[in-house]
Amino acid sequence: LQAYVKLIKALSFSRSFAMLSDLIDQAITVSQRLDDHMENARLHQALAHYYIMYGEMTAAEQHGIRAFSDYEYVEDAVGTADAACTLAIIYRVSHRTPRIAYYLNRALDHIRDKPLDKRFATLYYEKGALCYTLKAYDDAVSYYGKALAIFEAHGAAHQCAMTCHALALAHTYLRHFDQAAALMQAARRGW
Repeated sequence: LQAYVKLIKALSFSRSFAMLSDLIDQAITVSQRLDDHMENARLHQALAHYYIMYGEMTAAEQHGIRAFSDYEYVEDAVGTADAACTLAIIYRVSHRTPRIAYYLNRALDHIRDKPLDKRFATLYYEKGALCYTLKAYDDAVSYYGKALAIFEAHGAAHQCAMTCHALALAHTYLRHFDQAAALMQAARRGW
């Protein structure tokens, strides 16, 4: 099954190759035989990404939900966070904000007592983006700030620039113009 997952991940980024449905069916059959929630979650997460890349959002959603459920079942906080971020991408496309909130909040519940991990930064960023969309700018600043601290601690320059830009926008709505200007400068330096 791990070989199928690796192949699906590799083919997801190959725009010139459309994956045969037989390969996907074989992977799902192997997954069902193994009845291993962690491996099932990895497969469904890879398939969700594959379907996102090809714009098949209904299939992406189905696999994203399966991945989230399996990661949550085995209490894998990192996997749950990753699957929640994948679902946020899917639901943002269709403007389904309540669904984004539902999965992000569930994933955040799983990481509350965990030490900060670089893989949680994207979850905080996505929650900040959700708060920004809902015009809860103070909350957006808080979540973006958590994401930025993690990205900076791990030297993730691109993510730092992206997060500084998002923070600047939120600060602009809060009328914190000096902070917004400083953050835009930081974002420009990062690009």
